[in-house]
Amino acid sequence: MSTSPSAPTNRTMPQTALITGATGGIGYATAKLFLERVDLFDLVIITGRSQAKADAAVASLRAETKCAPERLTSIVLELPCPDLDAVTTDLRRVLGDRKLDVLVNNAGAAATAPSSMMGVDATFAQNHLGVMALTLHLLPEMADDGRARIVTVASSLHTRVPDTLPDPVEASKQPKSAAGPHYDGLHTYSVSKLYNVWFARQLARLLTGTDRVASPTLQAHLARLQPTATSVYLCPGFIPTTGLARQSGFLRSILMHYVLPWFPFTTTVEDGAARILFAATATADGGGSLSGHMVQGKPPAVVDEVRGVPAHAKNVAKARECWNKSCEVLGRPEWKVVVAEEKVEK
Repeated sequence: MSTSPSAPTNRTMPQTALITGATGGIGYATAKLFLERVDLFDLVIITGRSQAKADAAVASLRAETKCAPERLTSIVLELPCPDLDAVTTDLRRVLGDRKLDVLVNNAGAAATAPSSMMGVDATFAQNHLGVMALTLHLLPEMADDGRARIVTVASSLHTRVPDTLPDPVEASKQPKSAAGPHYDGLHTYSVSKLYNVWFARQLARLLTGTDRVASPTLQAHLARLQPTATSVYLCPGFIPTTGLARQSGFLRSILMHYVLPWFPFTTTVEDGAARILFAATATADGGGSLSGHMVQGKPPAVVDEVRGVPAHAKNVAKARECWNKSCEVLGRPEWKVVVAEEKVEK
């Protein structure tokens, strides 16, 4: 099993955190770890796909951590969400007069059969489009005091996607294995995780002011958070016992749950949660910025230059293309990135 990275404690505390997809698996373990770190977080908000699941997770977490009831609450969220205004209303209700310091985009899915949402593959819609829409919708709720951080949980599987992808959205419609016509859910999941990486990196460029969006409203929300808000991503490791692994089909799920956990290249949900905590709280050595980078391991934390992240995953033009094509599918063309020579819409 891998060794968990340690999380630094030199960010301004205490903080509020929203963790999506936290009723089980790595999300649940992350919420538990955040609650155990009273020195870091005094309010943890989790999301579940139903009120019953959210309530059950809250009750279980309170029992396990013995946390004060006011330190943990929940809201209902299923991605992609058809009513983000309702989510915002629920979030404001539990935040009160506070702002959100940390958003952990953890919720995800891995389908074993073809299905569609929003005109694209359901896995792609849930793992990328839903995350993008939620994050941009919640920017007004993020703290503007230098602590805001958006953590996107990606996967090392993004490295298996070649740089010869067709149109970013069309890529999710072609989850066919080269060996045959069957649905290749692993490919589609990997594609969605590459788009997570591109999303996190492009968001970082917007939060630093390097790029702009066409929408004056969204641009104002981004500018409010500049230049200290950060967007980072991480790969939590290969965790064969998670819900995503169990969605991989019967035989593969048996292998993942009962056999692979004994192999040294796998990790546990607890280790994965520790990596998320590190990504949520780490600071760069020498006063630099972690924004736009994969944050993993121990300081100096920025490791995307040395761990084989493919060049196309760090390609600025591809990240911008991914962003703009996603805006089209979401029906929000005003969210598109405009390059310097283009005129921003009034």
